[in-house]
Amino acid sequence: MTLPLVSWLMTVYNDECFLPRALDSMLCQTYPHFEVIVIIEHNCTDKTLEICEKYAENDSRVRLFFNDARLGFALSLNRGLYLCGGKYIARMDADDTSRADRLEKQVAFMEENDDIDILGSQMQVIQQDSKTSYVTKSHDSEYIRAKLLFSDCIVHPSVMLRKEPFIANDWIYTDCEAEDYALWTSLISKAKMAIYPEPLLNYYLHGDNACVVRFDEVRQASADISQKAILSELEIDASAYPRELFGWQDNDPVPYDLRAFLSQSAELLCALSNANERLCKFEDGVFQKVLTEQWLISKRIAKAHFLSDSFSDYSGDNFDVMLREYCVLSSSKYRAAIYGAGYWTRQTLNDAGNEFPFHIVSIFDSDENKQGSVFEGMIVQPPRKLIDTGYDIILVGSTQYFVEIKRSLVAEHNTPPEKIYDISIVSDMRFHSMREDLTSICSQRDNRKAYLFCSPDYGNLGDHAIAEAERSFVEGLGYELIEFPLCHHKDFSELARYFVKSDDLILITGGGFLGSLWFDAEKLTRSIIETFTENPIVILPQTVFWEDEDVWMKEIERTGRVYEEHRNLTICARDNMTYHFLNRMYTNSEVLLVPDMVLSLDWACYYNSEAVRKNALICLKRDKESILTDEDKEYIHGIAADLCGTAFFADTDKDYPISVTQRKNELGEILNIFRSAEVVITDRLHGMIFAVVMGTPCIILDNCSKKVSSNYEWLRHIPNIKLIENVRLLKNALSEVVSHGVLEYDSSVLSEKYNELKRLITNLEDN
Repeated sequence: MTLPLVSWLMTVYNDECFLPRALDSMLCQTYPHFEVIVIIEHNCTDKTLEICEKYAENDSRVRLFFNDARLGFALSLNRGLYLCGGKYIARMDADDTSRADRLEKQVAFMEENDDIDILGSQMQVIQQDSKTSYVTKSHDSEYIRAKLLFSDCIVHPSVMLRKEPFIANDWIYTDCEAEDYALWTSLISKAKMAIYPEPLLNYYLHGDNACVVRFDEVRQASADISQKAILSELEIDASAYPRELFGWQDNDPVPYDLRAFLSQSAELLCALSNANERLCKFEDGVFQKVLTEQWLISKRIAKAHFLSDSFSDYSGDNFDVMLREYCVLSSSKYRAAIYGAGYWTRQTLNDAGNEFPFHIVSIFDSDENKQGSVFEGMIVQPPRKLIDTGYDIILVGSTQYFVEIKRSLVAEHNTPPEKIYDISIVSDMRFHSMREDLTSICSQRDNRKAYLFCSPDYGNLGDHAIAEAERSFVEGLGYELIEFPLCHHKDFSELARYFVKSDDLILITGGGFLGSLWFDAEKLTRSIIETFTENPIVILPQTVFWEDEDVWMKEIERTGRVYEEHRNLTICARDNMTYHFLNRMYTNSEVLLVPDMVLSLDWACYYNSEAVRKNALICLKRDKESILTDEDKEYIHGIAADLCGTAFFADTDKDYPISVTQRKNELGEILNIFRSAEVVITDRLHGMIFAVVMGTPCIILDNCSKKVSSNYEWLRHIPNIKLIENVRLLKNALSEVVSHGVLEYDSSVLSEKYNELKRLITNLEDN
């Protein structure tokens, strides 16, 4: 049997970082009969051309073609389609890799299914931190056709194309930001498509992906293409509907007007259902499945899992009715039984921060291995015990098997179906409660308002202490402070856009998250600055740390462009290292040197002044900033125990979320722990600061970002704290700081630095 020729098709432009990895994966295939067509974009400025020429010199299967002018991605692909000599064309991108058996499996599938023109595959996503996840795509052809009306469900660099129909019918890419999606939708009624049911592609997320760098443009293009496809296939003009209903919806924020959004979603889906019934373009059962999926996506975007699962049950007015029912459900008087003592239940309750409004009376599970064990402080019961429980609602802790479990509860345990809910409504309850509170506060325009973005709603108590001090500081200037928490930023971003006025003060919380170590927070900070272009913005005292790698230089420059384009931005550096870096890199930005905000607050009301001091407290980092080895930690414990008799560990970073309402209690607990210790040993910045404000002797070790040692400069005048370079100096240093005893913190030493910040904010208001 003669093997058909396959043509790899790849376009390249300034891809030196990833290109060898991609080419190696293309050349090392178990399927032998292929060529590699590489279209090299005009005027590459890195080593892309050199790499391609080296591969072509060493392997005759690699053929290079050069663009005489900048064509762009889509037009380069169109050129490549006609240069490929194979029966099949396998697409690849320069920053991904293909599995070794990709061609073999895709060719076999195409040979067995000669009606398939486009064959994609599942993919494995590989992120910067090396975590991976499989992306599952249905391989049913009819499902793909229907799904393409709303979003791109075909992974472009995974596809194999049958060349003949593309050339014969002039099927080509459109020069736009979502060229692949535009091509697939143009072929909904012309070509047959499938997805190979295994991951044959490794898709790398590295920060420079086109869908990341040009996210807004790609998002808009995908919505436009979706609306155009709906008009072409079902004769429905969808241009008047919200953009969030079309295209790439994964990263969309929660709309401001939820009722209008859901009403329009249901209206659109019903119109499409009626149109397909009239035109018979898609198989009815498959189409109804896709429409139901889109309704579930709308519910997910609106955080409204408590709504009906079927859009056909939805009427224009019943969102308000269901919302009232949900409000009744979220009454603290309600008694909830939980069915399912598993991961999803635990995660949901933890994410809610134990602030769910109902009372949990019992927990059940059908797994006999779990029955009798303790889960969330309760004994897990068998389902037969449900009849003995006085519950108002049952929350099922398994979204995946909710329908089956509900059916079983009704049939086998006589449970009224109206009392059974998916436990995901706990997150909905929490979200809507927070949204209602924020809306109420934001809508009042009586006081001057300052909006604090990126405030902590996670477990780091150092960051919560910063936020608490920031609140006291800003409210002392006459502002009403409104917090938009970091982990829920996307949930409330549209609310912020709606309520923030151009004269409101925008604050970005202080800390140590700017730079490369916590890059998502760095990108979010950029986004906030780009969003509120007319507002005065102050980044409160931060440590900025970029790892010394070439890949981060582009990101430093991107941040610089964002800073420089804002007309009224001030950045507060909380250490000299950051201060000099900011002044050197971002010369057009206003930079202040201000200590960590925790040092500005009198914490006397948070602790027990009569605490008896004893034992050594060890507070060490567990994240990627730590530079201590396990051996170092054992040594620290041994030395501390020898000096104080007992050494114990405490962490300022909790494994559960902490809300604004829980903040003061949590801070009180940790400060009392630091207040009651005889001495503290820490490599945490706020381990050091908590020891200082509690007057406790402290030994400090540094971490990789140097933010501990750089902030120590503000405090080196205090005799009962000491920074040491390595753990082998610990024994003598401990004896030294303990000899100075307890020294009450004097905040007046740093007051002039905080007064500079006060004057700045006052001047911003006056201007």
